[in-house]
Amino acid sequence: MMRSLVVVWFVSLAATAVASPIAVTLSGNFGAPDFGTSIFDNQNYSINFLILDPASPSSAICCAGQIEADYSVLAHFEVPGIGFSLNTPVQASYVNQLPLGKWLNIFSFTGLPVGDVMVLTPLQINSGELWNGLAGPLGTPVINPLNSAPGTARFFLEQSTNQGLIPIAVYSDGPVSVTALEIPPPPIPEPATWSLATAALLALGLWRRINRSGALNGTVRPIALRDVVRLSNGDSTL
Repeated sequence: MMRSLVVVWFVSLAATAVASPIAVTLSGNFGAPDFGTSIFDNQNYSINFLILDPASPSSAICCAGQIEADYSVLAHFEVPGIGFSLNTPVQASYVNQLPLGKWLNIFSFTGLPVGDVMVLTPLQINSGELWNGLAGPLGTPVINPLNSAPGTARFFLEQSTNQGLIPIAVYSDGPVSVTALEIPPPPIPEPATWSLATAALLALGLWRRINRSGALNGTVRPIALRDVVRLSNGDSTL
């Protein structure tokens, strides 16, 4: 039983270490608006978010004309030129819609200094691919590592009204660079750490076994767990 516990624990840790979160950074400029105007005109911005498990999206769409992997993430949105900084939950949606291509949508930024909602749709890079375009029964989504890949992004700044959302300003095709970095797994514990952990599990099993058998036949007094640990370490004086 104890051997099984140790094996399961090792396997659990090994499985956890395999996961590779992806840190995504978008750095760009809104540019001049195609429609309307706002304090975001021609401002630089940055958006950062972490995808903890790219292989397990929050939801997926497949396969009638569009493949999509959606990730619920916490994004940091900053526009330094106007002193604006925000942490907000958003949905990062990686879309594959051939022959139109692959892109990223982000819905939606709220808590803005002007307007009620800002949506990024779409973001595309000039060369290469943001992701492998697979989800659901077609396969496992993979977010491709990128290093300052140039591209364009379109933002819609909108206001809520009785008739729904109406645009305040639209920023089309502003320049953006995309970085997607794999976060390395934590280091494997040193052999000494494994030995200590194994000894602790074995000591716990021994303590339970001794106390259980003693309670049944009435010949062995209960032993404290600390004493079993001392025995497992070679201390014979209780």
